[in-house]
Amino acid sequence: MENSDWIALASGVVALCALATTAYQAYLSRQHNRLSLAPHLFATTHIDKLDQVARTVLINGGTGPAYVKGYKIIHNSEEVTLDSLDKSILPKMFSGIKHAYNFLHLQDYQVVLPGDKLDVIHFSFPEHIVSENTMFIIQDFDLVIEYECAYGIRKTMDTRALWNKFPSQ
Repeated sequence: MENSDWIALASGVVALCALATTAYQAYLSRQHNRLSLAPHLFATTHIDKLDQVARTVLINGGTGPAYVKGYKIIHNSEEVTLDSLDKSILPKMFSGIKHAYNFLHLQDYQVVLPGDKLDVIHFSFPEHIVSENTMFIIQDFDLVIEYECAYGIRKTMDTRALWNKFPSQ
């Protein structure tokens, strides 16, 4: 082999190493971007005794948007509808207590941006003193939300798992 052959072979090896390094850097960059745009939905339930309000708030604590793909509010293992709320659930829960409520319904493909805080379940009691028992009443409602990140990775947030309310087996 002549010197020019060795030089050509060495430049080919250097080019292949550069190509491999570039491919690995692209892989790492994509992994980093997936983590950088990862949504994390969670819900908190709290009461405000001063304003006589009990609420469940949905929060995106992640760094990327969450694209809602499915949404259910569940009470006693059954999906809640407005009809079932007015006719059976709330009259039993708040018998004789004046109350107002608001249930936010998330639409498919609705975007929950990072840092968003949405009142999903909101009860107000104009003439009732909110107590710790109210917290247990509002925690009887569960949220199941299926969502995706910007890269199409599906996740599910289920408050039954967060609040350890799956029935014992």
